[in-house]
Amino acid sequence: TEAVAFAVDAWTFSGLLQERDSELSEAVLSKIGGPQIYAQKWFTVLCIQCLPFEVLIPYLEHFLTGGYVWLFQFALAVHAHLREELMGARQPDHVFRLLRFEDLGPKAITTDVFASALAYDLSTVDFAAAREAAYKEKVLPSLERARALAAEAEDDEIVFSDEED
Repeated sequence: TEAVAFAVDAWTFSGLLQERDSELSEAVLSKIGGPQIYAQKWFTVLCIQCLPFEVLIPYLEHFLTGGYVWLFQFALAVHAHLREELMGARQPDHVFRLLRFEDLGPKAITTDVFASALAYDLSTVDFAAAREAAYKEKVLPSLERARALAAEAEDDEIVFSDEED
């Protein structure tokens, strides 16, 4: 499904960030949990809800020429661009505001961030293998827990004292 594919890409991105800046990756994950919590606005709705129009059009142009690789490049560039603020954020809500591009002031996302994104050379990344690893290590265990909880909930039949066996 689309939700599973998105979660796989979010965790694939998390692995890319871990490889390039483990300190930042661990700080963000420790403050807000998994990347699927915040990357949705970037990966599934292509920043339409969070970028100003004058920046959105060039963003979409990059996506149309670069495809999913652009999404990963952009996500890496955003984290690098907001590194100091993300590292200094103490509360999860502050991290979420940063990653939704709210109240960034002088750190607003501009086409300069796009130039930084394009500098990330991801040509050597085996995305198929990275996605498979993300699925097996992160997404599948979550799906299995959800299925087990759903099965457990189905088995929790309420028996009233006046019912016969």
